[in-house]
Amino acid sequence: MARAQQTTLRGFTAILLCLVCQTGLGQAAALPRIGFLSLLSLESDTRLPAFIAGLKDFGYVEGKTIHIDWRSARGNAAELPALASELVARKVDLILAVQPQAVEAARRATSTIPIVFAVAQDPIGMGFAKSLSAPGGNITGTSLMVSEMAPKQLELMRTTLAKSKKFAIVLNPTNPAGSNAMRSSFQKAVGDLQIVFLDASDDDEINKAFLAARTAGAAGVVFGPDSYFIQARSMIAAAALRHKLPTMFTQREQTLAGGMMSYGPSVSANYRRAAYYVNRILKGAKASELPIEQPTTFELVINLKTAKALGIPIPKSILARADSIIE
Repeated sequence: MARAQQTTLRGFTAILLCLVCQTGLGQAAALPRIGFLSLLSLESDTRLPAFIAGLKDFGYVEGKTIHIDWRSARGNAAELPALASELVARKVDLILAVQPQAVEAARRATSTIPIVFAVAQDPIGMGFAKSLSAPGGNITGTSLMVSEMAPKQLELMRTTLAKSKKFAIVLNPTNPAGSNAMRSSFQKAVGDLQIVFLDASDDDEINKAFLAARTAGAAGVVFGPDSYFIQARSMIAAAALRHKLPTMFTQREQTLAGGMMSYGPSVSANYRRAAYYVNRILKGAKASELPIEQPTTFELVINLKTAKALGIPIPKSILARADSIIE
């Protein structure tokens, strides 16, 4: 009788272990699981290594101490809601939604799973948080401080193109909250300059924007912060050379791809800092109580090769302020 019971027990244990393997339970399920949601294609986002390095700072190694469910809309914002719903269905412990469009999709998908963002132009204006010091909901992260960028970008362009007082500002209308924040910041910073606002959300509209800038007599083009402008950075740089217009961007990756100048916070630093929020939340902190941080590091990057191709001498005063010069 005892032997029969032992045989039955062994059989039950074998069945249980088989079910554990098939359903993904056991040791693997004990690992924290985070969802990564991005508008950008993963291969085009050069800041991802900074996030992985940030996780390692806190002892997280993908596949060993943490699971990451990667979801990318590959530039198509319409896919974000479905991808966010997938992550919610997988019962992730938190969602890192990198850009505002991804945050909005995640917010619509869940009001309980914590959401961390790495890039947001105006988190309060976008409705992501009640305040920077006390977000109050399930969303927190690091912002871009657009109010600091816009006046500095115009000042740098004006100094570089000393005889010019008219510039075009290109914003992405599919990111309305972020575009509105940038539009307001540029309008406040304009002073005695003239600015022309242009919209672009795909490759064809980029070329139309450059044509419109030239027709309007703009001396240069400033691109607002937006994920599409990051993904299309090489195409935008090539179009700028064709239209012989100097450009100003927000992120160094855009200047590395051939843009003339960039000034803005280090988004790689924001990605790395996102790991801090991941760690705090996995350790039990509430997103509602984690203050939204503003960047402390801003960098000016100049592409001298592009400037020479455009026939634009960069003033020594600007070169002296540069954090990086591409020759």
